[in-house]
Amino acid sequence: MPLHIYRRGAVYWFRRGVPQALRSIIGKVEITFSLKTTDRRTAERLENIESLKTEAEFDRARRVLAVRSGTAPETELSDAEVWLLAAEWLHSREKQDDAQSNIDSMDARERLFLAGDPDSRVQVWLQTSKFLRERNINVQFDTPRYVRLAQRIREAMIEAEKRLIVRYSGQPATLNPRFTNISATTPPNAGALMPFEELLSRFRREQKPGRSAKTEPKRAMQDRLFKSIIGAKTLISAITRDDARRLREAVRALRKTNNEIVRAATAQQYWYAFSAVMKFAEDERLIERSPCAGLKIAGDGVLAKDRHKAFSAEDLEKIFEAPLFQGCVDDTRNWAKPGDSNPRGTRFWVILLGLYTGARGHEILQLTEDDVEYVNGTPALHFRKQTKTAASRRVIPIHPELIRLGFLEHVDKIRKSNKPGCRIFHDAPASKAGYYSDRFGAWFARFLDSLGITDSRKSYHSFRHSFEDAAKEAAIPQARTNAILGHSEPGMAGVYGSGFQLSTLAAEIAKIYPGCPSSDNLRQMAA
Repeated sequence: MPLHIYRRGAVYWFRRGVPQALRSIIGKVEITFSLKTTDRRTAERLENIESLKTEAEFDRARRVLAVRSGTAPETELSDAEVWLLAAEWLHSREKQDDAQSNIDSMDARERLFLAGDPDSRVQVWLQTSKFLRERNINVQFDTPRYVRLAQRIREAMIEAEKRLIVRYSGQPATLNPRFTNISATTPPNAGALMPFEELLSRFRREQKPGRSAKTEPKRAMQDRLFKSIIGAKTLISAITRDDARRLREAVRALRKTNNEIVRAATAQQYWYAFSAVMKFAEDERLIERSPCAGLKIAGDGVLAKDRHKAFSAEDLEKIFEAPLFQGCVDDTRNWAKPGDSNPRGTRFWVILLGLYTGARGHEILQLTEDDVEYVNGTPALHFRKQTKTAASRRVIPIHPELIRLGFLEHVDKIRKSNKPGCRIFHDAPASKAGYYSDRFGAWFARFLDSLGITDSRKSYHSFRHSFEDAAKEAAIPQARTNAILGHSEPGMAGVYGSGFQLSTLAAEIAKIYPGCPSSDNLRQMAA
């Protein structure tokens, strides 16, 4: 358990002793308060934040001691510290104004005029210098850091007077969003003055690593967009609901390099990611409330199952009557030209495996020779590398048609001519994202175009939908189809039990024969 938290009953508390030399400045022997949580992991995260806050408080107390002793160098102030000081000035002024019930709105207008008048620098400087003296902060007059602080205190002065006008006259006024959560009863939160880029980094560190090789590049793209719209150095306390709406509109209008609008599902992913970042800030008590709360981004109304379309019987006839399967010049550059060659390479087998397993392209293309073996007498495929979900890790029987067409012999040939553990389809290169299916998928799209199959909803993934449709036609129970395809079982069915026997799935997968290739066509390929 971290050093500065303990349990009082079921609730976790923060407690940290104040160094002896600083007690006269801070006015306490120890700092103690409730973290308002019964969850240990949440308490540990909050402890990290509160430890940083108390350490900052100790540092400031040490600076006060140094100023009093005459040994203090000029105080360095970051942008965040400047804003924190301005927020503390406003908090102090709010408490004063609350205590004075006889302030007239006209007085407030006059004070606002003074604070907003560019020629009234003396008033701002007086307030700034007085504030620095009260806190024993050593910043030399008319230095750049002094000017920056004076500018921010001027903004706080204007905010204080606007609030008085609203409070006593009822007239509306445009308030500064940077000071939204500061009041007489709510002091500034140092965490809210964190730059957005730091919040983003902290959020990503807390996230679980992605299963997919594409996850981290996708997150990096999201982060670049967020920082370009919100501003990397923008303080999180300054991120308003209007900023959130602006980012939402930017996501909606996001375009790919080919000038096609990113589909709604991708836009939603970006929006959900940004919303999660701001919710994290809220949960960590860095801000009062996420600016994204209640804001949504509409989808395109297309169900996930309708984004890809199964191949029709006519499509499958075209695919397996193509030269690649009936005789071509070669299966590298001349796969579309009829010829006398009958190559049994990567393209041939990956297409047939998609048809007869329903597996995802990247699952098939990363298979290694040791992923093909006999399990209790049943030839099987192990899908266990870079799977999309935990349910995707599975062992499935090899379809009898694949065996008849010579797939096991093909794997034996690969074993004999390569090192143990080699990829079966080692000539299929990976993309920059690390996915073997990216480049193969691009080639398969050209293959479909050459056959006149141009529906954008049809791709290599369509084999997966065709397989599921064929399983329904064969009256295979959905739970067994899910086990073969690597789908999670809904509800408690996915929690209990260890799955089906391979022999049970073998009996089911043998029923699946999606209408094409026809038996005669397959026998011709096997010949």
